[in-house]
Amino acid sequence: MLCPKVEKASKTKAEPVAESSLSNVNCNQGFLQTTMVKLRGAHEKKIRVLLGPGSQRSYIKKDVAQYIQYKPTGEEELIHGLFGGEMKRARRHLCYKIHLQSLVNEYACNFEALEEEEMCSRVPVLTRGPWLAELRDRGIEILLEDRPIDVLIGADVY
Repeated sequence: MLCPKVEKASKTKAEPVAESSLSNVNCNQGFLQTTMVKLRGAHEKKIRVLLGPGSQRSYIKKDVAQYIQYKPTGEEELIHGLFGGEMKRARRHLCYKIHLQSLVNEYACNFEALEEEEMCSRVPVLTRGPWLAELRDRGIEILLEDRPIDVLIGADVY
């Protein structure tokens, strides 16, 4: 016996506990964490970023890296494992050191991101409603511009 001073549990049968699973909730739309930032380099561009801790790495769209005129710092060959267990063939990705800054210049950071042709399909923005005024009163501004995702910040940074 590992814990000799602990009394033996009573032999009464435990009642089943009712649990609810969020996976069965019928939701029409979920919202992903996105924000607008400035991407800086030879040029500057206001971009939409997806905070994606489900991704092990961070990525930047190829055309955006070219517009900013980032120079590759290296390259990596990766095999992407997707949801559901699907494995993609090995692909080379150029690596860039990218420079992000908040729109109000209060915060800036640099990190490595891998080049990707296309980040993801459309990521919806929050719809207009009375909740926007309450969020604004609390100092939270909500993005209502439906822009593509240009950078994905993965678990390597986020």
